[in-house]
Amino acid sequence: MNSISNLNNNYSSHIDKVGRIHNRDLMFWNDVFDIETLEKLFDKKGTPGIFVSDHCTYCDNFVEGVEFLGLPFFIEQQRQM
Repeated sequence: MNSISNLNNNYSSHIDKVGRIHNRDLMFWNDVFDIETLEKLFDKKGTPGIFVSDHCTYCDNFVEGVEFLGLPFFIEQQRQM
């Protein structure tokens, strides 16, 4: 599993530097997004297994086959570990 992000940081690969995304990868998106833009990105680079958003807690009709997690849920999961 690789961590991919749209941020430059030390704990994940930046989306622009990733050649291919696999269904075992986790993508963290730090910004608002629209489904159409993500679908184009996924068509070009591949589809992650998990998509984590820090702006949305729920996304109806997200990209098929990708698990969507809103950040408040992500924080709750971390707190319980």
